[in-house]
Amino acid sequence: MKTQRQTRQAARAIVLTERPACVLLLRHERPDQAGDFWLLPGGGCKHGESSLNAVRRELWEETGLALAYNPPLVWRRRHTFTRAGLATEQHEDI
Repeated sequence: MKTQRQTRQAARAIVLTERPACVLLLRHERPDQAGDFWLLPGGGCKHGESSLNAVRRELWEETGLALAYNPPLVWRRRHTFTRAGLATEQHEDI
């Protein structure tokens, strides 16, 4: 039997401070499972939304921060996880 899998496009932001050098991470609590996890702000792209627009929207929604310029794409990654019981392959622009 073949397992169903979905693909999802996402965008994340690396938010840095100058001094002291710090990276902003968000903690996601998972009361239904053991352990919380930390990740960069961001999330899924809406249908037809560019990664840049998605990261602008997600950063504002999650932190209230607005991008002052168009940041460079520094990393692409593919991450597989289970979401709502479905295997999800997420393609992230960071």
